[in-house]
Amino acid sequence: SKIRNTAQNNYYWAMLKDFGVQCGYHTEEMHEVCKTHFKISSTKELNKDEFSDYLDRVHQWAAEIGFPIKDPRTTRLP
Repeated sequence: SKIRNTAQNNYYWAMLKDFGVQCGYHTEEMHEVCKTHFKISSTKELNKDEFSDYLDRVHQWAAEIGFPIKDPRTTRLP
């Protein structure tokens, strides 16, 4: 399938949770903020490459505005 995979989806929502906590938004709100910022109506139809690019842009944007996001792939949970 060319549609994003479960690992990408899980990574995205973990990023949003961390980003949202730092910015004072709930995860769903942060999802809407990111979509609005990047002028994306929906992330559901993005293929793996498009979604990967979107993840990188969200990660970079967060760092640029002073809210670095931990990489959930390498961060151990308590």
